[in-house]
Amino acid sequence: MIHIIATETDVQWKKQKKMKEQLEDEFNHFCEKVNDAFCIVEKPNTIIWTPAEHVMNTFSTVPVPAFTRKNQIYLTGDLSEWSTYFLHLLTKPPQTNVKQYFETFNQKNLLTIIGHEWMHHSNLFVDDFDEGREDEIWFEEGMCDYIARRWLLTKTEFEEIVNVEQALVHQYAEAFSSFTLDQFGQQTYEESTTKIMYAYWKSFLAVKDIVESGDYLHVLDVFNCYQDWHKQGREGKLYDYLMAK
Repeated sequence: MIHIIATETDVQWKKQKKMKEQLEDEFNHFCEKVNDAFCIVEKPNTIIWTPAEHVMNTFSTVPVPAFTRKNQIYLTGDLSEWSTYFLHLLTKPPQTNVKQYFETFNQKNLLTIIGHEWMHHSNLFVDDFDEGREDEIWFEEGMCDYIARRWLLTKTEFEEIVNVEQALVHQYAEAFSSFTLDQFGQQTYEESTTKIMYAYWKSFLAVKDIVESGDYLHVLDVFNCYQDWHKQGREGKLYDYLMAK
């Protein structure tokens, strides 16, 4: 794995380098656990650590400070930038637990974001995430979050992020009442940043509900049903198909 630090100032360089060094061993351990389990064959070969502005405006036009393109992962390792990003997208006064979570956004939280980007490379997903996807991408985005968080967080830490995102989905449900999971596609990224993140929050919680519904013995069983849905012509909404199994 090649790590490239791309910054304009020494201060930025030191922040990115420090976070890279703090997370590297645990991230490598995560990769060792999930690569075979989730068929990650064509692995990313580079992580580019760069300030959020460059992630979103220089290397991409997607307004999220982490993304994957082909065999590279781009993200900021500056925790203060992540805190600012999340707090600024909240257009309504957040609940106390939500505000505290984002104000104290830590390296474990960031680690799950890197894990999310790594999971996009699983061959178990039927769509190519580098291609323009029009709908039903909630499963891949939600599953990448679910696996990264389940594999990297303690039970208490996992429950904390579940509570935070449940509160956010509840708070913004009325504002985005017309949005449904199956509509989550490339066009969503042209919407407000708040709506984009709402789509992510809702996707994670949907996958959690499906995996932990009691109808599946293992997360791989969910993948099998997802692939069956695809092979059968993608008829009907994926969420309904998975919940009916």
